[in-house]
Amino acid sequence: MIETSEKIINLTAAIIKVQGAISGVHKNAKNPHFKSSYATLENVIDTARPALQEVGIAFVQAPGAVVEGSVEITTMLVHSSGEWMRSTLHVPLGKRDPQGVGSAITYGCRYSLMAMLGLPPTDDDGEAAIDRESFEPSRPVAGSAPVKSSAQLKRDGFWPEFERELGECDTLIKLDRFRKEWWEKSKRDGWNEAFKAAAKDRIEGREKVLMNARDDDTFPGDLPSGAVANMMAG
Repeated sequence: MIETSEKIINLTAAIIKVQGAISGVHKNAKNPHFKSSYATLENVIDTARPALQEVGIAFVQAPGAVVEGSVEITTMLVHSSGEWMRSTLHVPLGKRDPQGVGSAITYGCRYSLMAMLGLPPTDDDGEAAIDRESFEPSRPVAGSAPVKSSAQLKRDGFWPEFERELGECDTLIKLDRFRKEWWEKSKRDGWNEAFKAAAKDRIEGREKVLMNARDDDTFPGDLPSGAVANMMAG
């Protein structure tokens, strides 16, 4: 249910401009184990905030009481004219502990804000293309450096830097960013297939470690229906 101020003429006109400026929110986070993707709260806010500020809209989100196993999330849009609009969503808790409540709040905030602004989650085809190609066997790519021998690559001394940065990836989102950055480096520096395969194995190993740890921001709603039971049982 949506509640509003007595008049919302200016707010409505502003929201129309926001929707004209933003087509959707890219799904920028992935759960590789379950082959699923979703838009993080950070990405939803980063996408929406500039357009909202341009037309004089601020948003406020806050959790409420936990009622019958669900936490309340209220999202409010406030226009500089004083007009406002708000809605409250009830999000079922995946787990009845602090982690479960935190995950539900994050989940509710991002989907409530997207719903209030009419912003659908969208796939980023450009990013998906990078993921599919990352550290796979070489093929000619425009702008790529000539492929170097293993001896040449060892002399370049990049591997300690690779290992150090990989060890600093403590979330799946950071690991995904790391994978893309090093994929670009591998093309630029002319890695051969042996080095690409070694890097791919190390990244997949780190991915398994992070999957076992589970990111606190992962909520059952981000997973395919068949995977929810497995996560809940963990």
